[in-house]
Amino acid sequence: MGNALRWLCGQCCKPSTTGDSESLGHHGVSAATVGVSALAQDLFHFEITSQVPEGLSNHVASSKRAQANWYRKILEAWRAEQPPPRTPEEAARLVIETLKTNQKADVEGLLAFYGLPLPHTLVQLTAGPPTSLPAGVQYEFQTLPVDARAIADGDGLTVYVSTTDPRESSCVPSDVQVAAVQRSQARAEKNYTTADAIHDAIINSGYRVLKFPNSEEILARKYRIRLKGIDAPENAMPYGPDAKEELTKIVQGKCLRVLVYGEDQWGRCISDLYCNGKFVQELMLKKGLAWHYAFYDQRPELATWEREARAKGIGLWASSNPEKPWEWKKNNPRLLCGQCIEDTTTGDYELLGHHGVSAATVGLSALAHDLFNFEITSQVHEGLSNHVVSSKRAQANWYRKLLEAWRAAQPPPKTPEEAARLVIETLKTHQKADVEGLLSFYGLLLPHTLVQLTAERPTSLPPGVQYEFQTLPVDAKAIADGDGLTVYVSTTEPRESSCVPREVQIAAIERSQERAKKNFSKAKAIHKTIIDSGYRVLNFQNNEEILARKYRIRLRGVDAPENSMPYGKEAKEELTNILQGNCLRVLVYGEDQYGRYVSDLYCNGKFVQELMLKKGFVWHYVAYDKRPEFATWEKEARANRVGLWASSNPEKPWKWRKNNRRGIDAPESSMPYGKEAKEELIKIVQGKCLRVLIYGEDLYGRCVGDLYCNGKYVQELMLKKGFAWHYAAYDQRPELATWEKEARAKRVSLWALSNPEKPWEWRKDKREGR
Repeated sequence: MGNALRWLCGQCCKPSTTGDSESLGHHGVSAATVGVSALAQDLFHFEITSQVPEGLSNHVASSKRAQANWYRKILEAWRAEQPPPRTPEEAARLVIETLKTNQKADVEGLLAFYGLPLPHTLVQLTAGPPTSLPAGVQYEFQTLPVDARAIADGDGLTVYVSTTDPRESSCVPSDVQVAAVQRSQARAEKNYTTADAIHDAIINSGYRVLKFPNSEEILARKYRIRLKGIDAPENAMPYGPDAKEELTKIVQGKCLRVLVYGEDQWGRCISDLYCNGKFVQELMLKKGLAWHYAFYDQRPELATWEREARAKGIGLWASSNPEKPWEWKKNNPRLLCGQCIEDTTTGDYELLGHHGVSAATVGLSALAHDLFNFEITSQVHEGLSNHVVSSKRAQANWYRKLLEAWRAAQPPPKTPEEAARLVIETLKTHQKADVEGLLSFYGLLLPHTLVQLTAERPTSLPPGVQYEFQTLPVDAKAIADGDGLTVYVSTTEPRESSCVPREVQIAAIERSQERAKKNFSKAKAIHKTIIDSGYRVLNFQNNEEILARKYRIRLRGVDAPENSMPYGKEAKEELTNILQGNCLRVLVYGEDQYGRYVSDLYCNGKFVQELMLKKGFVWHYVAYDKRPEFATWEKEARANRVGLWASSNPEKPWKWRKNNRRGIDAPESSMPYGKEAKEELIKIVQGKCLRVLIYGEDLYGRCVGDLYCNGKYVQELMLKKGFAWHYAAYDQRPELATWEKEARAKRVSLWALSNPEKPWEWRKDKREGR
């Protein structure tokens, strides 16, 4: 067990997107620094091709010729800088200094394109990290990289500390250690339901297993942090979202040094934070996004930094009379109840930047960035030695070869697949472990995961296609499972622009006006009405917004394992890897009975269904699609025993769904007794803690379960009161039939009708338009 735990706890890499701590890769690039890598990649490619990025003209007024001149100057300055810029602040200062004779609007447009700090946001820091512990500090620790979703507001966040940390290793409860090993074993056996249940127990103990690339994992302890000496506006206050966003930019993807002074009444660690040697409280005060909390901390430097921001009128000090957060909290105690948990499903659409780099392609940018810097400094990335066995000298030789190959490629690699193929081909004479280590370091595809595609993007619409559209970039949170997702289409698209309801257009304008007035509560309420109409205002970097229409998509001709089935999570993860951050071409054949658009998807010219079939993460859904190429691609995956075909007898998703629907069926809300059934269920469960026994998921991703409320079986209550039918097609338990008979005999509720309509027949009639 000891050896297993050392393996489990001793890895150090980036967390995944599954709700654990998140960064973008071993290569050190985070969402906060991806603009630096994007700029370095574009400078590198400009040197090879003399081409500037396509999208830059949308952000600057000058011509392509002028833009090429800027890139030439920045390229010279970047090469002269020793060492080259590594942080957004360093890159921004280099751009500002190099282009200081150019138009201000062009310089700011270029910075905004790469998500780099604008001139007025750059601050000069004076406080360095302490060399000894200040008075009052009880202890300190180093965190794992911080996940953006762990930022609660402008002065609070959740961090995780590896249990290999000397301070933590000696106090991990034995039951947590055992549970971590058992979870690892359950996942190895593909028993994900058991693994998730064990992980819940670990989480309840204040720990979490953080998942990193290539299935590496770390057992970590959770700490809730409150920044000492400052008070940021609450999220519902003016400048609250700005403060949270600024703290996110500072700490996202970074390992922090935390100096703990004690705990507050809510169990949070009152702390000073240092990020890359910078004092986080100083940054927040100088940028005008926090008050000095003088009642609890009288350090004079905090007061000085607040005065500097007031004098400049930046951040919240741009307002003539900003409200103090402690007074606002006193007057709005109810609004604080929802602040303690981070909402990761706000629906605001998050991209990594205008520069075209997404979470799926950030490894490609990181590799280009490192090759460019290697050409200047002859230094390889420090962290690479943790992933390969060869020496630094050998690594330098690889970089030299890759640099030559990258320059020779016309055009240079633009996708992770192209970059992976270039690496594999260039280093084909080297050890397999080294090549795979290099690929995994940059999050690129390993050799056995690369597939040869045969289907070409259609030049005309295939038979049966009703229409097509182009989506906005896909958010990872919009992937429901291995064959379903939600996409958004801009209302500026010709097909959409003519049919946006007038009330939605007006609401979008009103929301924008309220946000400009910093009236975020009202803006959020207006946005909810937009969402209820099937639209959404998507937030992009630099506060750009797009009104977009929502479409729920079902991939045509394939059926992936449900999320709670073996290989269900892997199928969802694979679809996420393919689509995340990319714009899709969608060919729509029609709607299914659940209102989803049955479609073929193309991503960067690749047919998504072909990718999923060849990688063995979906079945050919032959009952609904007889295309012979689908059967061929499935046969290839079966023969290669990849994905779910590694199992000797994988269960068909459609059979699994049929066997995992259970219990009762209540009238729909618009049917007789539908509203009464809903009211009865509310009366039973409202305000109560429930015990839920999960049997699986249905095709909508809902957990199919038995409910117990205060020891009472909810299905029994609903059946006996005549507010639900026994759903015998999916659950043959005799007691359910008995309870329905009792209600029929008493003629209560829906059974008072002489001939009540069955909900499943009513739904079928609605689908068929009868």
